[in-house]
Amino acid sequence: MPYHSREKKTILTIISIILLLIAAYSWLAGASSDLELLFQKWVNGGEPVIVRLVIDVPDTSADSCSIIVERYPSKLNPTPDGLPETVAVERVEPGSSIVVEDLVENAPPVKYRSDGPVEYREPQEYSIIIQCYNTTSKTAVLSAFGSGVIEVRPSSPIVEAKASISLSKPTPFKGIGINEVEDGPVCQFSSSQHCTAETGLAVVNSIPGIESAFKLYVSPVPSAMYLSRFTQICMSWDLVSCECNAWGSWTEDGKKLVASAVTQESPYKASGGYSLLQKASVEYRLRYFPGKGSDGFAGICYAGPYYVIEPVLIGGLTSAVNLGPYTPGSPVNPHGPIMGDVEIGFLEGESGDSGGVTGVSTSIGFCYSLGCVSLDVNVYKAGRDDSLYTTPTLVVHDVSGSSVPWYYWWYKGGDPLSYIVEFSGGSR
Repeated sequence: MPYHSREKKTILTIISIILLLIAAYSWLAGASSDLELLFQKWVNGGEPVIVRLVIDVPDTSADSCSIIVERYPSKLNPTPDGLPETVAVERVEPGSSIVVEDLVENAPPVKYRSDGPVEYREPQEYSIIIQCYNTTSKTAVLSAFGSGVIEVRPSSPIVEAKASISLSKPTPFKGIGINEVEDGPVCQFSSSQHCTAETGLAVVNSIPGIESAFKLYVSPVPSAMYLSRFTQICMSWDLVSCECNAWGSWTEDGKKLVASAVTQESPYKASGGYSLLQKASVEYRLRYFPGKGSDGFAGICYAGPYYVIEPVLIGGLTSAVNLGPYTPGSPVNPHGPIMGDVEIGFLEGESGDSGGVTGVSTSIGFCYSLGCVSLDVNVYKAGRDDSLYTTPTLVVHDVSGSSVPWYYWWYKGGDPLSYIVEFSGGSR
């Protein structure tokens, strides 16, 4: 058989295997039409993924509910303006379930360091808003709402993810003046709807003989952390114009990935047995969703407007606050004894979300067209350590002059995503 014929046969065999694999995924997902779509995108040079979000709407006493789903831009799937893309705006019944399908044009594999050779597709972040409301002749009145951000890490061309959003009753918004903002940074949104504020990222510890400093990277891949996102929902809107008649209070609805824009080891070091709180200049964005009405002249506004405040970038490590003397906690799987300098990462043996917050929180006054509000920005126990993002690190400088291994370190509580490293020293 001529060489080129064997080569052609090999290529056709590879294509057949890929088609069979995609067909199997499509069959299991019950979406035969997805097979053709994925194949067309693959033939045109992409590595597409279909994300199927299964959203259960809690049963609540309301006339109707709306669901708004947006996908955030990512490194491999950017958007022209850097803003999230609307995936779906749907009107649904309380107590029902809906599947929102999103085609991600190009989600090639990324390699997670902790899993060695195992590869996954590029993770995708989604914003989900649920509004349940009652209607009068001209007005929609919100009775319950919920919002959140979920991160989907596809392991196949078609992936299904469950999105659980709990509902709560809205409370009226009470804005304050800028002079009423409690002590702390103030973030005033400009005409571009962006502002910056010093935000605490981590607690840094030391013992005598050790100096330690927080460090961020932008290259070869950026450091990434997860900070609070907030949503303000409209409590009552006009069913024709979508204009908001009364705004609800701001609520925190989970964590948002935010990357570093700098490579910098902090000039503020913990030393002499003291701890400090490391701060950074974080950029925040204010987004407005104007609502959504039915198509046609006789349509109604079935999805009301809302605001979002979210972190978008970590800038320079700007300052630090002395927290006083450091007392080590109980060692958990300590490393050591060690002599000399070491750089410690915050994602060892994990590649996901360990849940909860780290205990680091910053009260920030955000000011916009409706007034000011004080919100607590939390740092979440979540991290990325793959070929697109990595975690920050702690740089430890041994200034003891010891000629023998003498100190130990461990993650606080044994959690590598606490962003806190503890130390103890031995004889030198």
